[in-house]
Amino acid sequence: MKIWRGKDCPDVFKARLLFAGLAIILVCGSGLIWYFSFYTKTPDYALKMVQESIVKHDTVKFHKYVDEDKLLAGVCDALMQGIIESERPMPEEAKVALSGFAKMFKSPLVNSFKGSLNQYIENGKWGSDDSEKCGSGNTD
Repeated sequence: MKIWRGKDCPDVFKARLLFAGLAIILVCGSGLIWYFSFYTKTPDYALKMVQESIVKHDTVKFHKYVDEDKLLAGVCDALMQGIIESERPMPEEAKVALSGFAKMFKSPLVNSFKGSLNQYIENGKWGSDDSEKCGSGNTD
């Protein structure tokens, strides 16, 4: 087997080598374009980043990928709606009046949810340590 070097290298081999190099560059470039232009904007990627931010206690990254105000407002609305509909059967007018009354509690409830969520992201625990102290059985 003869190894071609320099001027002795046939033009066909140079052309194939050039084509192979360009193909590799094209495949790598396409992969990078796909990753940064498409994949990083998918819900799957966003969920992975949210999960990573919670595991690493990174609140900045969490807030980058989660619209906390909209999410918690939806949770609060669903909670209030569930409470209203789970009570005794009542006329529609009473439900409307009760939902209007419940709107007064929405802002403080959303703020409470937000505080608990941020605390969980920062230290990985729900609530405060007071519950552990109360149940310890210490009656001094």
